[in-house]
Amino acid sequence: METTRGAPQGVEAWLGLSRTADGAFELPLAPHLCGPRGPLFGGAALAALISAAERASDRTTVWAHASLERTVVAPAVLRIEVEPCGGGRRIAYLAASASVAGTPVARALLAARDPVGARGERRHWGRRPDAPQPGDCPERRYADLDPDSINGALDVRVASDPRAAARTGRCLLWARVRQPLPACPAGLALLADHVPFVAREALAPDAAAISLDGELRVLAARDVLAALPPGEALLLDVRLSALADGLGHGRVRIWSAGGLPLAEGAQSFRLLPPA
Repeated sequence: METTRGAPQGVEAWLGLSRTADGAFELPLAPHLCGPRGPLFGGAALAALISAAERASDRTTVWAHASLERTVVAPAVLRIEVEPCGGGRRIAYLAASASVAGTPVARALLAARDPVGARGERRHWGRRPDAPQPGDCPERRYADLDPDSINGALDVRVASDPRAAARTGRCLLWARVRQPLPACPAGLALLADHVPFVAREALAPDAAAISLDGELRVLAARDVLAALPPGEALLLDVRLSALADGLGHGRVRIWSAGGLPLAEGAQSFRLLPPA
């Protein structure tokens, strides 16, 4: 497996991910990666798995699907191992697993391609939903707005009528990391983790929604992501699909401010009643 040399940059540095050997990484759970009471944010877990896989393989993620098997609470050190599991010259398949003190926490399967220039025709279907500008939208509500946690690290603004979420199962959100970072698959995975928030808005504002998995499919070419201004707010079109027996499912499409589709995500979640 090839490895990318040099110091961590962008989202990788923001996460605090460091390589300990070829295919092996460590991630101390800093407060900005966790919720107010210390649990690792699911989007940060998927972002870390994607970053580790890309650094280990020197390739760019096409899709990733992670299962979040256990809740891990800071302080702790996440250990990530990446292994190749097939593929060809242009597309490689990778397995990434995360553990804490030997206990499995999350694992992901990923497809990644070689970092080459643009090839072939580019097309997309659909258009970005209409939404007010981020500065004209209120910040999303939090049960506990701890500025040192992931809640303070992300700037998320509600761009649609939150009262309609119960009827439509849909919400538009502008989202960005407050520290300006270049757009990349790991950063998109971090922002995509908002299905549980919309589930609470639509179903039970005082309940808890716990992510069970996370999926990301990158729609934009590598050069399109590289051309986006660092720290630009992206529009999330989050839609709930169904809820049954306490388990729910939803999807999110991520658009650039200029109307380009960047990625699609999906999540399953467990809805817990209010304490």
